[in-house]
Amino acid sequence: MDSAIVAGAAATLAAILSGITLWTTGRREERKWRREALLDTIVQFLDGSFDLPGNQACNRRRAGESLEGLNDQASAAFQRSANALTRLRVLAPSAVVATAERVHDIDDQAIAALVGWGHARLLTSGST
Repeated sequence: MDSAIVAGAAATLAAILSGITLWTTGRREERKWRREALLDTIVQFLDGSFDLPGNQACNRRRAGESLEGLNDQASAAFQRSANALTRLRVLAPSAVVATAERVHDIDDQAIAALVGWGHARLLTSGST
């Protein structure tokens, strides 16, 4: 066998193995990025949900205090949650998205029950 043919075959095999390694590394990195992005987005969504002033509104209402200033806080928290929900729709499986949408709707209903306004008012008005 000619040494040039052997060298060419070895170079071709090395290139193929290198390509396979790059492809599998790229897939692994993509899965890692997706997992990290999904986790960060879920945390952002839950932070927005927990930042809603439902507990504060309930305590103020029980004490007969004003709900002044809670609208801005609720609006900001609701918007953070909505932004994270948009990212979830791109990154997450449909079951996760459906659950997040239910949580988002329940958050809105809870705020509406406590203080008398839901997301439509939160996103369009100033403080209450």
